[in-house]
Amino acid sequence: MDFKSLLSSALIASLILAGCSGKRKNEPFGGGPDRLYSKALSHFNRGKYQFAMEVFQDVKNYYPESPFATRAEIKIADAHFFLAEYEEAIVVYEEFRKLHPYHEDIPYILFQIGQSYYKQIPSPDRDPTPARKALSNFRYLVENYPPSIFTDAAQEKILICRRNLAEHEFLIGRFYYKKGNYRGAVARFEEIVMNYQDTELVPQALFHLGKSFLNLSLDDKARAAFLEITRQYPDSEYSSKAKGILNSRWNEKDAAPALGPLSKIDQGTYGAVKASESLDSEKYHA
Repeated sequence: MDFKSLLSSALIASLILAGCSGKRKNEPFGGGPDRLYSKALSHFNRGKYQFAMEVFQDVKNYYPESPFATRAEIKIADAHFFLAEYEEAIVVYEEFRKLHPYHEDIPYILFQIGQSYYKQIPSPDRDPTPARKALSNFRYLVENYPPSIFTDAAQEKILICRRNLAEHEFLIGRFYYKKGNYRGAVARFEEIVMNYQDTELVPQALFHLGKSFLNLSLDDKARAAFLEITRQYPDSEYSSKAKGILNSRWNEKDAAPALGPLSKIDQGTYGAVKASESLDSEKYHA
């Protein structure tokens, strides 16, 4: 075969390859974006998230102007989520939120961002950052969007996040108490009493707050903390303990009448020490 024939054959081959690649660029599997999206969704619903993610990406790449491309963006984030790739999921959800701030699925996106942080929450003795970020996203959803299944679920998660954060504060406070750092302990127990009143840790925190005040020779503040337990949490196990201390130290056998919720009680009772103490620190869119 002479040089011209070789050149001609090479040119024809390159044109064929170019034609094939051009066809894939415009319509990789045939049938349009709806069929390609359905193919990806089929893999997703069977738990083949990695492969589904690749096909959803094809929907975005080859049909960027199609409504299916927008839906594919959400499903890519969902695939990361179900693969437990939570940081990657957050990035994709946040990008969707930025690109489509008024999309009808933003409540779902916000919930999933919160869920992605929520799934990373460690035990209360570890870094509380994921719990704080999850709480922030769930709160934003509840406070800025009308009631829905997502706001309802977010409300439940808010309580769990707050319980985790309150327990984190309590564990640090108890550590300080055991080490004899009573001012540090007071700061942590006060944080629970003043900012986590919807958790069951308040009676326990009040009791340890009172004991910390006793160790600081702040008897009036200690008495106020113990009385608060008997007034607000009479059925708590810490109420009987508080009564025992009140009786032995101040000869107070009966609890005083209730004064009302903690938020209405003079916060100066607890705030004096804290001011001087620096602190450490499921499938959707089928």
